[in-house]
Amino acid sequence: MRKAISRSLNIATIKVAEKVGFLQVVDLAVRAGMNEHIKPYPSMALGKFEVTLLEMVKAYTVFTNGGANIEPVAIREIQTPDGTVVYKAPRITSRVLSPQAAYLVTNLLETNIDSGTAPGTGTRFQIAGCGQNRHFI
Repeated sequence: MRKAISRSLNIATIKVAEKVGFLQVVDLAVRAGMNEHIKPYPSMALGKFEVTLLEMVKAYTVFTNGGANIEPVAIREIQTPDGTVVYKAPRITSRVLSPQAAYLVTNLLETNIDSGTAPGTGTRFQIAGCGQNRHFI
């Protein structure tokens, strides 16, 4: 799988989705924050359904957040000039993947940046979501 991803071999992702089950892949995508209009077709494994930028960001941050879906908020916290917190948004999270599975996917994506078809497109943090500040939504 690592070699297939690093070479952007689309048939491999379709075959994995087929083995896992297209319905299970759609279920995971929805739990990760994508819309419910994604259909369980082979083309789904290639990203052929419409999603918003926010949906895509939410789905990818599941990997960087150790498998957790963290609902984004417009305002995280409001403080007075002296630092007193007058509002703090609740942090709504749900478990989508195990931390181990999230790590493996992130590691696979890093391969594409390091030696695959996307070298030089950005740092590992920007593309694969690695780094110390993992909760960036």
